[in-house]
Amino acid sequence: MKLYADPGPRLATQVAGDLAALASVVVTVRVATRLREQVLGFGVAADRVQSSGERVSSGASAAGTALTDLPLVGGALSAPFEVVADAGRDLAAAGSEAGGSLDGLAALLPALLVAVVVGYLVAHWLPARVAWVREVAEVQRLGHTPDADRLLAHRALARRPLHELRRDGADPVADLAAGHWTSLADLERRALGLTSRPDRRRPIG
Repeated sequence: MKLYADPGPRLATQVAGDLAALASVVVTVRVATRLREQVLGFGVAADRVQSSGERVSSGASAAGTALTDLPLVGGALSAPFEVVADAGRDLAAAGSEAGGSLDGLAALLPALLVAVVVGYLVAHWLPARVAWVREVAEVQRLGHTPDADRLLAHRALARRPLHELRRDGADPVADLAAGHWTSLADLERRALGLTSRPDRRRPIG
């Protein structure tokens, strides 16, 4: 199985594309890891908010309880501390909720980023590479048949731009009609990145 074209512009394009795909995956994983660390850092801050709220609530409740035992004014003096204790409990609850949400985001956002990049590569880069490998394998197989040049010449006439066809022959249609298939077939092979002609003595198999 041939994975790359023969030395030439097509090979350079393939290598550059494969390296770009690999680099994009590596960079994406690194960015996703860094993103996860950043989100978890916010989660640490949320944990601190929760701890602070719990300490405020506990301290204010203890102070309010102590003041309640004072005769006459105990109830009035303890009321503000109960308000502070309630605020501390609300703060602790908010910190706990934020921490849970950030833990989920720390897992979801990096996974989503990697999925988008890998999904793009699977949908665009990979099919093109697989299609080229299969196409070249078929052309190489056809290269061992007597009618290989004729088939590739027809394909070149149908697929190659006009300026490429004119470059290899003054009248490619006339060449095809006259059975002069070699130049057109070689043009199609070069377009695929195959610079060497196949050994026609080998059988199909």
